[in-house]
Amino acid sequence: MEIQTNLSKVVNSWVRKKINQLSSVEKIQAGVKENETYENGVSLSKVMLCNEFGTSKIPSRPALRITIKDNLEEWYNILIKELEKEKTLLQASHVIGLKMKADIIKSISSDIPPVNSLTTLIAYRKYLQGKKLSKNKVVQGVLDKKTLIFTGKLVKSMTYQVFRKKK
Repeated sequence: MEIQTNLSKVVNSWVRKKINQLSSVEKIQAGVKENETYENGVSLSKVMLCNEFGTSKIPSRPALRITIKDNLEEWYNILIKELEKEKTLLQASHVIGLKMKADIIKSISSDIPPVNSLTTLIAYRKYLQGKKLSKNKVVQGVLDKKTLIFTGKLVKSMTYQVFRKKK
């Protein structure tokens, strides 16, 4: 009887520990670094939002929504695999956060339609000319121009954060 009682205490203790670990993370968030701006002071978060949902002058290029739709199930499977490896929820959350960040960058870099407007291409040409590139490199840069990528700062500003539950 004493062995069974001790075993019960050990199991109960283990279960409580696992429940505490699983309830330690509130959410995982990935996207643009907070308060990040372009040199002209324009917020990268605002640019991302305008591109995600579109404006009267900018067509919607929903990189974040595409990323979530295409990868949510994979992120869930990663969570399960990481927990099966005996990682804590916090450790598994960081693995998922890194994957979310990489997937968002991949989506932004995928040249989401529609194609860039003539106004965007002209602005990009001026931007490249300001970098003192040869005429051939400027022309090639404009021809290779992908949507959602202008200076590259938006991609470089991608990050993730794991929020722990307050105790």
